[in-house]
Amino acid sequence: MERYRMRRTMWFVKLSAALLFGLILPFAIKWGYDRFLCESDYLRLRHVIIDTSGTLDEAAIMAESGVEVGNSLLRLDPDVIQSRIAALRMVESVEVSRRFPDSVLIKVMERIPQAWLYCPDLGILPHQSGGYLIDDNGACFVCSDECELWSLLPIIEVSGMVHPESRVAGDSDRLLRAIKLIKANNILFAKRGMSIIRVIALSDWGLLCQYPGDFGVTFDCNRIEGGLQDLDEILEKAASANLSLASVNLVTVKNIPVTFHPGGDITKW
Repeated sequence: MERYRMRRTMWFVKLSAALLFGLILPFAIKWGYDRFLCESDYLRLRHVIIDTSGTLDEAAIMAESGVEVGNSLLRLDPDVIQSRIAALRMVESVEVSRRFPDSVLIKVMERIPQAWLYCPDLGILPHQSGGYLIDDNGACFVCSDECELWSLLPIIEVSGMVHPESRVAGDSDRLLRAIKLIKANNILFAKRGMSIIRVIALSDWGLLCQYPGDFGVTFDCNRIEGGLQDLDEILEKAASANLSLASVNLVTVKNIPVTFHPGGDITKW
């Protein structure tokens, strides 16, 4: 009986010791991690490598990241840094990775502007610092001081839209249609010097384009590629007849309305 009690007591002591060890071990590991690894000078952040695809200033990226040289590399959370930098409107995507023992790599893919936004009713003007650029996904972002880099981009004029800072995507369809037209036009006509100067989003059905030489073309939003092909044919026929086009309405598929400049120099596309 006495031997049984001793065995039971030893079993209880061993069980208690195991449970106590199991409770203490995580705290001991965390203490060791904080004391010896996180505070190790060997794992201090000394280099921040910023690789950006556009004009965004490295100092602005660094400031937005919240990263400070000298902190423990192990305490840096790449996901948190990514979310901070991604909040910048001109940033399309971010990748952050730790490079042991002392570096962080931040790769930023910036949005590529395709056009300027012009909203008369909101007071948003093109071709100036603080204006808005539009990328090929229809996203709007504020232009930095290097706005002269984008001085040759076309203008997309939209009325009645919500302010871009509200981050509401309700107007993205109109912007996307205009961007689609600009890109398709560049593929077909850019080598002929027929680049779009301005696109006015008339409504959900029409896009009015201004070309060089006081030439205006109205496109059907649902028939952009076909409209450009029709325009190409009209340009060829006008050139062969030695006529200078003033306007074309491509919303009408048959019997397309066309006007010509009265005399003067003939615009050759």
